[in-house]
Amino acid sequence: MREICRNLCRKRKIATGQAVLGGGLLENIPVFQEISTTGKALGDLIGGGDTESAAKRYEDYIENSMIGSTVGSVVAKVEGDDKRAEELIKNAGKATLSAGMTGGAIGLTVLTGGLAAPLGTAASVAAGATVGAASSATTGAVDQALYNDGEIDAGALVGGTIMGGAT
Repeated sequence: MREICRNLCRKRKIATGQAVLGGGLLENIPVFQEISTTGKALGDLIGGGDTESAAKRYEDYIENSMIGSTVGSVVAKVEGDDKRAEELIKNAGKATLSAGMTGGAIGLTVLTGGLAAPLGTAASVAAGATVGAASSATTGAVDQALYNDGEIDAGALVGGTIMGGAT
């Protein structure tokens, strides 16, 4: 029981650290991704001074972000590790596609709600919710396919779709 309480307290502190820096809002879009990574690392430090976990956040950032992977590929190329540079540039491409999907989904949701506004609040809300749910489902499926070796987690997809519609 004590271990369960300790883990819950640690997770709450990690969430607090992330909330201080935006709560992971749009975390796969450049700049927001850097803020999210820093927030998670801050949470690891608040949650018990876990420097190993905080450092792991930045290792993951280099592996799976547009900016981090691009910079990492340049460093690997300069160090003569062409295989690693190629791997990181592919990861940067995945992150770019993911960020583009998210940005496009957000723009489409806002645009649709705005275009439906003259028809009334109910129509605007319904249109925004429909497009938000659909774009969230599409973005979630693409992200999962890119980062989970093609495996799709139906629960995460449904949760993301509901959240996208609600938002």
